[in-house]
Amino acid sequence: MKNDNLIFPCAISPDLESMSKKEIKLLIVRLHQLELKAWGQDSAFSLMHIKTHFSIFPEGAKIAYLTKEKYENLEPSAWGLCEIVKYNLERPVETWYGVTDDGFIARTHDENGDWLYGVNLTIPPGVPISIGYVLLHAGREIAYNRNLKGMIIGSRIPRYYKYAHEMSVDDYVEAKIGKRYKDPELARYSALGFEIVRCKNGNPKILKNYFEDPESLNYGVLMVWKNEKYKKGGE
Repeated sequence: MKNDNLIFPCAISPDLESMSKKEIKLLIVRLHQLELKAWGQDSAFSLMHIKTHFSIFPEGAKIAYLTKEKYENLEPSAWGLCEIVKYNLERPVETWYGVTDDGFIARTHDENGDWLYGVNLTIPPGVPISIGYVLLHAGREIAYNRNLKGMIIGSRIPRYYKYAHEMSVDDYVEAKIGKRYKDPELARYSALGFEIVRCKNGNPKILKNYFEDPESLNYGVLMVWKNEKYKKGGE
C-alpha cells in the first residue's frame, strides 16, 4: 500500500486490490485491536464485521493514519464506517441495529440508495479527538463523488446520564453553553455542519433504544449533513 501524495494526518479507504492477502489480514487484525481499545470486548466490532465491510463496501471504510510511518507500516490510529441507504428522515429507522444490519450492512447497504449513513466511528483513548474531523470529511467525499443527498448519523449523547435526574432528554439535547451544544458529541458534529433532525413540532428527533449505551441511556439523536452539491437525478 503506497501513496506518496498523502498529507498527514489522513483518512483513506483501503486499496484492497493493491494489497496482498497478508497485508489485508494484518490490517483487519489491527482495526479489530482499535475496536477493543475503544469499545471493549462486549461492544467492539468483530473480525467478521470488518471482513464483511471490506467485502461489501470497502469505499465506506475510512482509515486514519497520523503519520507517514504508521501508514507505511499499516498501523491505523482510528477509523470510521458508513453505508449507503434509502432513507426517509420523516420516518427514521429507530435503532442502530435495524439500520446497519447489526453492524454487518449485508442487508442494509444499497448501492442505489440516496444517503450515506454513519455506521461506526472508532477513536481509541490517547488518539487526538480531532482525527474524527478528518474521518468525517473523508466520508463527505463519498457523498460528493456519488452524488448522495448527504450523511445521516445517530449521535450518542454520552453525558446525558449525568443530567437525566434533572432534565428530560429533549431539554438536554437542546441545552447549550454559549453557542455550543452542552453535549460534546452534539457539539463536535454541529461544528462539522451536521444539524439535528426536527419533528414537525420542532422538537429534536430522539431515537429511543437506538443503541445499547449506558452513558447515553440508550438514546440516539438523529443528525444530518446535507450535500450542498447534490443534484437531483444526477443532472
